[in-house]
Amino acid sequence: MSQPWIRRSAATSSGSSSIGGTGYNLFGNGSLDGVNSFHADFPLVNSNFYNNVFVPQPSTKPPVKLLPHANRRSTLNNLIPDCDNFFFNGTAVESSLTSLVDNSSLKDSFQPSSVSHVVDNSSDSLHQEITLQDVIANGQLFDFALDRYGVKFLEIHYPQEAKDDLHKLVFGKLTESITLFNGLCHNSNGNFIVQKLVEYASIEEQKVLLMKMIEGGLLEMCKDKFACRVIQLSIQKFDRPNVTQLVHAISNFDFVAMCTDQTSIHVVQRIVKHLPVDLWRFFVDFLYTGDNLMSVCRDKYGCRLVQQVIDKLSENPKSPCFNWRIQLLHTLMSCVVRNCFRLSSNEFANYVVQYVTKSSGVMEMYRDMIIEKCLLRNLLSMSQDKYASHVIEGAFIFAPQSLLAEMMNEIFDGYVKDQSHRDALDILLFHQYGNYVVQQMITICTSALMGKEERQLTPSDLGMYAAWYEKIRSRVQHHSARLERFSSGKKIIDSLMKLPPVESPASTKYSSSFLDFSSQLDMAFCSLFGMSMAIFAIHFVYRYLVITGKNLKFYKFILFFKVDFSRKDISKNFDFLRSNPFADSILREEYLKQRYLDLSEINCPLFHYPTGNETYRLNWDAVVPIAFMTILIGLSVSTVFYCGYCIYNKMKSMTMLRSSIDTSLQSQLFLALVLQTLIPVILMHIPASFVFLFSMFGMSIELFGGLPTFTIFIYPALDPLPNFFIIKNYRQAVRNQLQQQVMKVIHVRELQWKCSREFM
Repeated sequence: MSQPWIRRSAATSSGSSSIGGTGYNLFGNGSLDGVNSFHADFPLVNSNFYNNVFVPQPSTKPPVKLLPHANRRSTLNNLIPDCDNFFFNGTAVESSLTSLVDNSSLKDSFQPSSVSHVVDNSSDSLHQEITLQDVIANGQLFDFALDRYGVKFLEIHYPQEAKDDLHKLVFGKLTESITLFNGLCHNSNGNFIVQKLVEYASIEEQKVLLMKMIEGGLLEMCKDKFACRVIQLSIQKFDRPNVTQLVHAISNFDFVAMCTDQTSIHVVQRIVKHLPVDLWRFFVDFLYTGDNLMSVCRDKYGCRLVQQVIDKLSENPKSPCFNWRIQLLHTLMSCVVRNCFRLSSNEFANYVVQYVTKSSGVMEMYRDMIIEKCLLRNLLSMSQDKYASHVIEGAFIFAPQSLLAEMMNEIFDGYVKDQSHRDALDILLFHQYGNYVVQQMITICTSALMGKEERQLTPSDLGMYAAWYEKIRSRVQHHSARLERFSSGKKIIDSLMKLPPVESPASTKYSSSFLDFSSQLDMAFCSLFGMSMAIFAIHFVYRYLVITGKNLKFYKFILFFKVDFSRKDISKNFDFLRSNPFADSILREEYLKQRYLDLSEINCPLFHYPTGNETYRLNWDAVVPIAFMTILIGLSVSTVFYCGYCIYNKMKSMTMLRSSIDTSLQSQLFLALVLQTLIPVILMHIPASFVFLFSMFGMSIELFGGLPTFTIFIYPALDPLPNFFIIKNYRQAVRNQLQQQVMKVIHVRELQWKCSREFM
């Protein structure tokens, strides 16, 4: 019987390989590159084959590899051996078939018969299906595992059930030797069958695999482009105790080297992405320690890893463990902020800072922190840096309105001119990197003025954008002849052409009659506020008269005096709030332009004028009304304290003469009155005093300017509440009323439930 050789067919190519039995061993150029290094320890070819095969010098025809049997579709017509030119394992042999291989050497060899093969010259063919048991029985499990077609066969036929005997047999053979297992992991084909072992391993088998990985060199596996796939899958598939042990072993490695290696970094990324944060907290501590963050971020692979860590720590704020994650995030971000300047100037590390400035949600506080502590006061120098300029551009885009205003103002007015009389804007216009920052500033302004800004902008905000745009436009127009020489300058000019020349948006113009009426309303509001201060003490005067039983003869004069005094305050408030030349000039220069307001829309109390030589002159139009208001508040407060003290002493002296019920009621009324006194003091006296004091010392705090208007309107709603909660009769009445309403609701619900039951 002739040997079952398969002839070279048209389907054979140089990129194929062959699978066979003892005489059909796996060889070929490139098909088993990983096998050659293992010949010394575990030969994959029967030694008799080398003894029986004579390999002459290659012929003029190029060597060709045999395709695997599974990929060959031979017919009976092309199964005749070609003895003149027979190619086997990439070597051309010019000899007869009988002179190549001894007949007895292949007689009992295993023939993988997933396809047709030659049996003899009589053209009879047999077709058998190869099984995993056949591969194991013939000792070719590793041969198949190291071949790209053989490993696919093993992947398909590998038993998934851990209790299966064949599963245990294959697992045991592939893991019985650390050397063999390690070789499979590092092989381009063998790693796939090891991944199957990991995917379908039981808990005990996971422990075996973990031991093999650690003993075989876990660090080398992480740095190998094939073995690292096994580690990554193990991180995903292992149960909590085993993966904890695996991560603990990895944590002992040099993470700077791992995070800057293009292969091992995938292992760290898989840990961050798929494992709970508590398992890789050590990595955050590692980044925070020393200069490790900078070492990792300045690598093109490490910078992406740090971004993934930040993203993982800041995701899902509603998660129960978010409070713990936010602590780690704060630890990491404090290190980022501390090294922000160095990170921003690095080729790759600047992406980390950009990622933070572009983030939203919980990361906004760290974005603002970076802008406030790192970028502000360094905008000019960082805008001239090749990499930091990208950070500045992103900060302009994503900065909140308040910080954006600070950044714009720093560029416009925040730096002293140099020896050439150039300010920051002049320098950036002609700088090779800084001009991109100016272009971004123009884009921000034009987007806002054209209504393309996503944020809701008030008229005051639009006024600021218009002022910024006009400053840039006028400066570009001044340097237009020089800017046109450069491509960057042409881009700046073109970007300004998208929007026509913009003046500061005109404020709403009102008629003189409306402005007069508005001034009268302002005056009336202030005067009524003064009257409320005047009659505020009536509460205590009335309580004092009730307790003492005195009439109102003398007190009529006091009340009349207070009301008349407050009435006169009307004219004084008009003088207090009316405009004057110096106040108007200050408002125009320092306030109105930035807030998109007209002079007719605001009032400003000014206490003193500068007269030169660093001296000031009092503004009596403001001092006199404030004196009136101070006297009014003083009379009101003094009346309150005097009457309150008298009421307290009177009640104390009458305790033995009155019943316990009457005494208790009077005490409750007095306590309610005290609380009703504290409410207007907090909501009216104190806010008004802030306005006067800040104006007197030339301080401008807008919060306290609008605060009295808000608190005055709250006062009527809060004033009756002490009576409801302190006086027992009122409290009981409120409770009874609420109980009645609740009982009505419960009764209606019960009726509805009974009706529904009856219909059912």
